[in-house]
Amino acid sequence: MPRMVTLFIVILVLLTCPKLVAADNNLLVCVGTATKLEGRGKVGDKDLIAAHQACMRAKARARDAATRTKVGVATTILVDEYRRRAGSRRPH
Repeated sequence: MPRMVTLFIVILVLLTCPKLVAADNNLLVCVGTATKLEGRGKVGDKDLIAAHQACMRAKARARDAATRTKVGVATTILVDEYRRRAGSRRPH
């Protein structure tokens, strides 16, 4: 019975707070992609751009300093990678 109550509460929160879920998703995409880049993982160009956009949305919704710092560091990693790729594609 307690499991059913917990499940009901979780479902209720997810249905009534879509902005909360979206904010968490933006933060996850932003920081997750930056972490993948730091670990030398492969990230496609479209995923890089999508992650940067997610960082901008997460930064706009961040309420505490710790989250703003995490998003700021992740954004820097993504921008550095974008610049590196853009520089390597320029004709010499």
